[in-house]
Amino acid sequence: MTRKPGRSPRKSQTKTDGVSHLGAIAGAVPPVFLLPKAKRQRHCAFLIAVHQRREAIRTYAVMATSAEAALERMNSEVLTEAAVVVVGQLSRDSARRLKLKPGDKLLV
Repeated sequence: MTRKPGRSPRKSQTKTDGVSHLGAIAGAVPPVFLLPKAKRQRHCAFLIAVHQRREAIRTYAVMATSAEAALERMNSEVLTEAAVVVVGQLSRDSARRLKLKPGDKLLV
């Protein structure tokens, strides 16, 4: 197969002898940029309603990885007599506008 001067060959035209791009040494450690990235847990803004007797219902926006984690965070901070319920979820854009960081809570 002939090719024009100044052009590199296509991948299908190159020959490999079975050696991977990581090197010929068996068990070679790949460079850091080739390692798979660890999956990052996504945080969502959950709306948590806290109802205490003889008080108005307060609603908090809590950044957490799951609804259970958000409930756990609120249960650790409120009185034992309070009823804590997940009532919704904020959009990603709304959470950004409120400048919520992972682990933060904000009275809405």
